[in-house]
Amino acid sequence: MTWPNRFLAFFREIEKHFSVILQAEGCREGWLQGEFFRHFRENGVQVNYPGLDRAKHDLYCKLPSEMLVEIKVYVDDIRGTEIKRFVRSKGGDPLSHADILNLDPPNGSYLRDVLRLMERPTPPDERYMILVLPKEGDRAISGLHVVAREHETEENFGTFRVRISRIQGI
Repeated sequence: MTWPNRFLAFFREIEKHFSVILQAEGCREGWLQGEFFRHFRENGVQVNYPGLDRAKHDLYCKLPSEMLVEIKVYVDDIRGTEIKRFVRSKGGDPLSHADILNLDPPNGSYLRDVLRLMERPTPPDERYMILVLPKEGDRAISGLHVVAREHETEENFGTFRVRISRIQGI
């Protein structure tokens, strides 16, 4: 089973509980990290894995294939008028490394995490950005793609949806 399929199976298992946690501001990503650890600890998943740049990555695992993950949960929308305007101007096309650099996203943001995954030297070859979005609404973040659609997996759940993007290094 691929990592994206494992991740979606995980979200199916926690869907009911996570729908409640989505209402708890300030702890959503931390709760998800803990649940990922609890669920995948037998595979050797580590949370807050130290990266080469001293910044920590949300998840890391060596087996069955080495992977690195960043997680973002948005219950609102991306901030910044310029970013929203730019994302909408792309018309659903993926943002390139240069596009993201030009936007100069703040530390801790979705796009900054995508940059960190793109720019990290290999290994690991498998790098994923997991984006959790509210199911309803037409927000700019819904149109934000950082990879071609064939490298994305998306699934709708009761009150949220999950988009998993496989990030390629530069």
